[in-house]
Amino acid sequence: MKRIYRERKVTLGTALGFGVTDLLGGSAYAIVSAWLLFFFTQYTDISATQGASILVIAKIFDAFFSVFVGYLSDNLFKFKLGRRFGRRHLLMLIGIPLVLEYMLIWQPGHGYVYYLVTYILFELIVSLVLIPWETLPTEMTNNYHRRSLLSTVRLIISELATFLAMLMPRELFKIFGDNSPMPFVVNSIIFSIIFAIAIFISWLTTWEDRPHEMLNKEKQTFHLRGLMQEYLETLKIKTFRQHLMIYIASYGSMDIWNAVFVYFITIDLGLRTTVAAEIQAINVISIPMTAILGYLIVRKGPNWIYHFSYSLIVLSSVGWLLIWLYKPSHIVMYLIGVGIVYQLGRAGMVYTPWNIFSFIPDIDEVLNGYKRAGSFTSVMTFIRKSTSSIGTFLVGFILDQAGYVNRTSSQPNTVHIAIAFILIGGVTLFIALAWYFVGKFKFTFQADVQVQKEITRIHEGHLPEDVDDATKTLIETLSGQSYPKVR
Repeated sequence: MKRIYRERKVTLGTALGFGVTDLLGGSAYAIVSAWLLFFFTQYTDISATQGASILVIAKIFDAFFSVFVGYLSDNLFKFKLGRRFGRRHLLMLIGIPLVLEYMLIWQPGHGYVYYLVTYILFELIVSLVLIPWETLPTEMTNNYHRRSLLSTVRLIISELATFLAMLMPRELFKIFGDNSPMPFVVNSIIFSIIFAIAIFISWLTTWEDRPHEMLNKEKQTFHLRGLMQEYLETLKIKTFRQHLMIYIASYGSMDIWNAVFVYFITIDLGLRTTVAAEIQAINVISIPMTAILGYLIVRKGPNWIYHFSYSLIVLSSVGWLLIWLYKPSHIVMYLIGVGIVYQLGRAGMVYTPWNIFSFIPDIDEVLNGYKRAGSFTSVMTFIRKSTSSIGTFLVGFILDQAGYVNRTSSQPNTVHIAIAFILIGGVTLFIALAWYFVGKFKFTFQADVQVQKEITRIHEGHLPEDVDDATKTLIETLSGQSYPKVR
């Protein structure tokens, strides 16, 4: 398998081949966030709290599994099989047939345990694929323009996947009707096949580093000792800690919006399910918007994108509030207008954390002398997954406490108020938290260029102690640690 170690020029075609796997990351979680809780409460006898608990329990299992997968991905080169197929690519290859399990989640007529087990398995399979895949930009190129190309194309594909995930249910509801679970069944079959094909394309068109340790052919063993220490060390990087808080709060606001929006449309506003799907499908504008953001982020920096995006999301929250209070005539047109504002803001909020993430391990490398992007990916995934279901669980819990009744759109007034409170207040609260940490975030692409120069200088045999004062100050500001480190 020499192909996976042969470095090539990163082109647009390469970026497309890499990014297509985010059809899995984008559409699967978009469908789950927007529809799974609704599926449980409208097409099964599972309560809102029980449905939300499935998501929480699965995320807890997956969070710990993600830690293991990241460590495994970084260390598979110690095995002959890992050296032959690639430490990243071997896990992706294993995930290709397993991802078809997704269709089992959406089968009607089962009980709580069935849905819990099938959803846990899906979460684990997704982590098995996405964690090694997400490390590839760091290994495929050191050029920040090329890394940005990989990230931008990947996120454009993710937005396309999210659009398809919202569009497909709308069309299937038109065919099968609002009261049938068949739209979800057919949708899951289609997307399961798409996921498998997408992972295969990325496996075929990408490459990874050949760690210098792999040149040592002596028999090596795989140890988990020190795993937690290694992950805790990633949190010593100040920029990474700030990045995590921005990421968690930004995506937390999106989780809440996704979980409650269908209820807002069908219950608070009394409109059909297809209207909710149509408003969600407005995210198609995120596709060209993401391309524009790829241009702007290099010139304006990540913080500018964050400020712009958060302003639009807060503005959209005001719009949802006014629509709920006044219920104007031609309400769908107003919903479309506010939906456009929200999706433009959401595009920047989703795009920016993953665009800049591939640069953060560089700060760690200049301090410690080696790449461990898999560890950073695992920690980011662990913290995200261990917190992402909290918002969804709170939505389910609050709905039940407010008196939500399964299998009907006729709900008590307390439920109407609870839904509006969650959609408007919950989203705004999380955005405010993210905005606070953006004010402390100092990373820029120009700073990464200096970090890369220092990495190159050290690799050429120069001493860390000979670093110039400006670079020393920059690294210490970004890392929150002294440089050079006392080893």
